[in-house]
Amino acid sequence: MSDNGSRPDFGLGSNGDIALSERVQALRLDNRTSAKKETSGNSWLPWVLCALLAGSWATIGVRSYRGNGGLATAPTTNTPIVQTPTNTPSTTPETPTAPTAAPGESVLVSKGSIIPAHLILISPVEVFGRIIKLNIEEGKHFEKGEILAVIDATSYRADYDESVAAFDASQARYTELRNGARKDELEQMDAEMDEVRALIKQYALEYQRNKDLSGGALARRDFELAESNFLAGQAKLRKLDSMKKLLQPRPERVLQAQAEMRGAEARVARAKFRLDNCEIRAPVSGTILTKKAEIGNLINPVVGGSSVSLCEMADLSDMEMDLDIQERDISKVFVGQLCDIRADAYPNRKYAGRVDRVMPTAKRAGGVLPTRVKIIIPKAEQGKYLKPEMGATVTFLNQKADK
Repeated sequence: MSDNGSRPDFGLGSNGDIALSERVQALRLDNRTSAKKETSGNSWLPWVLCALLAGSWATIGVRSYRGNGGLATAPTTNTPIVQTPTNTPSTTPETPTAPTAAPGESVLVSKGSIIPAHLILISPVEVFGRIIKLNIEEGKHFEKGEILAVIDATSYRADYDESVAAFDASQARYTELRNGARKDELEQMDAEMDEVRALIKQYALEYQRNKDLSGGALARRDFELAESNFLAGQAKLRKLDSMKKLLQPRPERVLQAQAEMRGAEARVARAKFRLDNCEIRAPVSGTILTKKAEIGNLINPVVGGSSVSLCEMADLSDMEMDLDIQERDISKVFVGQLCDIRADAYPNRKYAGRVDRVMPTAKRAGGVLPTRVKIIIPKAEQGKYLKPEMGATVTFLNQKADK
């Protein structure tokens, strides 16, 4: 403190401003030294961060290696690879592959639909018209040849009668040409020729007489008349002889008549075919599945605007399963394989079956192969329980079916 007591003494000299400046410089040097000490104390932190980062990358690399199945490029070595000769017999006997299933056991189960093996669409053949009689009903059984429906046959019967008349005319003409002239026609021609010969003989005598007397008082006119009658008689005889030859049949006309007769016969057969088709009959023994026409309908299988078919028919004793087998399971299926079939509607009834065929083309969208399994239905149950489009389950057995 100063003697005067006016202000404290900070150690400044006579020149207060210079002493204060030196004091400030001294304080700044102390701050820098403190900063250097602080910096040197924290120099280990960047190295720790680098070590942590390197460890993280190493962990990521190991996980990626394990995620790729351990695939990595093996280091190339100079160690030679020793190969065992293929012809050297193996000292260890091969163990046979065990079967996937015992004979008769299930190897695959698949679900599908029951369908008729042969579905027939009943339609008239080459005829159209109005239905005047209809016998079909859904579920009704018909034997082969029984009448299903009748179409009005008025126009077809007229066409048949007309073709029969044309055939009769052509047949008569062929018979006439083949047989040639009748006996009485030939006798008439021979009589005319005999008459002409007699006249020619008379004309010849007169001509010769007048020729010998031509130098006398005979008129020129009488001589010319006798000569012309003689020549005309000869010409008429030649004409009658040619006409007699024309009465004999010519081979070309006989062949032409024969061809016309065959054409008429073909038209008769076609007309009869169409007339018979007006009665629509069952092509096979089977059951009516669907009915598509009624009495009075105009049915035409070609032109739209009318019924194109009468019904759908199938033999319910010949049924099969329609299945879609996955491609991964198709190796378990073979033609002739024994199967057990149970319909969803009758799970307690089991039917035997066999693989009939595997379709040659797969379905790309579903990755499946269509397969058909023939169902063996007892005669007493045919058409009774199993119906078309029913669902059923098929169990494929590791066994070949008996034929």
